[in-house]
Amino acid sequence: MALDLKAIDNCLVEAGTKGLPHEAEGAPLSEIDFNSLNPLKGDCSYPVAIIKEQALNHNIYIMQRYMDRAGMRFAPHGKTTMSPQIFDRQLEAGAWGITVATMPQVRVCRRFGIFRIIIANQVISTKDIQYLVQETAQNPDFICFSLVDSIEAADRLQSIIEETNNIVKLKVLLEIGMSGGRCGCRTMEEALSIAHHIKTLSNVELHGLESYEGLLNSGKTEQDTLAVNEFMAKMKMVYNNCVEHNLFFNKKEIMLTAGGTAFFDLVAKAFGDTDKHHIVPVIRSGCYVTHDSGFYKKLVNEVHKRKAAGTGPELQSALEVWAQVISRPEPDLAIIGLGIRDISNDIELPVVENWFRSEIMDIPKPLTDCILIKIMDQHAFLRIGQGCDLKVGDLVSFGVSHPCTTFDKWKVLLLVDENYQVTSVIKTFF
Repeated sequence: MALDLKAIDNCLVEAGTKGLPHEAEGAPLSEIDFNSLNPLKGDCSYPVAIIKEQALNHNIYIMQRYMDRAGMRFAPHGKTTMSPQIFDRQLEAGAWGITVATMPQVRVCRRFGIFRIIIANQVISTKDIQYLVQETAQNPDFICFSLVDSIEAADRLQSIIEETNNIVKLKVLLEIGMSGGRCGCRTMEEALSIAHHIKTLSNVELHGLESYEGLLNSGKTEQDTLAVNEFMAKMKMVYNNCVEHNLFFNKKEIMLTAGGTAFFDLVAKAFGDTDKHHIVPVIRSGCYVTHDSGFYKKLVNEVHKRKAAGTGPELQSALEVWAQVISRPEPDLAIIGLGIRDISNDIELPVVENWFRSEIMDIPKPLTDCILIKIMDQHAFLRIGQGCDLKVGDLVSFGVSHPCTTFDKWKVLLLVDENYQVTSVIKTFF
């Protein structure tokens, strides 16, 4: 079922919105002639974030087919893009639901009609639980799973439901964690104790187990593969013990969910080897949707080598940020009008990719003989060699490492075709 995206057309371009013509300020998105824009022709303000539509659609399609072949259900993590327009494409391609991390993200999903959601986090705030109770009570088709990793967390859900005088039942997943990691049960004994306690609650139902293996990435392939396999084996041991003690609410449909964009193949292999008649295996990758030019590119290359759950998806980098050379203060230095307020740098520096000068080029060309050495709030520093002819006003494109922390810096991103002609706009709701 397609989402109702009409409300996006009525969103006004706020003051300070980057990447659009300045005269667009205050106008509804529906009144802007996006098809007349091309970021290579000076039609936009800079910097500007663009998404290549062909690559975006390719990634959505090929990842969904991978999950289908592996026998997995797919709930892409929405926190990556926080764009209902992209959620809509993912769901139309066959995604089972959408994953989120916070209650404001749930509210965005609900505003646009998403009815199947995994909250891959603990829900502790009184107001958040009250919202979840109200939304569940008022919408019988709303299916939502949240996490618990303690008796205290489960009891908070139960007590607040009782305070609302409501008869709803909230669906939870027991979070399995790792030493030194984030949330999640550390031991078998702890997990079983919490699961036994949940079974005594009248308004909280245990529907499965959740984990996140991405924290095990160290960049050492063999070591990481072993660590992830051991962690998934731990999760399956908890599953087997919970089944043995009859602790799941519905023993015929027990959710097992994990899987970021680093080790989704190992998770698919582990889930595929588990009790196929009773589990609902759900993978929650997010960054795959635009992929990247650095961190995840290297990790997905390892997926291709492992072939743990068949041939890996050939993802394409779809996200770029274009900016102008604003100064050449030294012979071997170019300053770009791009900073950490525009592009991710939390894992690695952005990747210098192409350049464009409209007076002499029809299409962008690879930018060689230069390297990004530093990035500040609004400035990027390129060290350039003798073979690099950058001038003030030239455009330079950067690939990202970690799409999540680029998307959250943009209220709108431009969707472009293979010639960088804008076809539409992607609105985010961070």
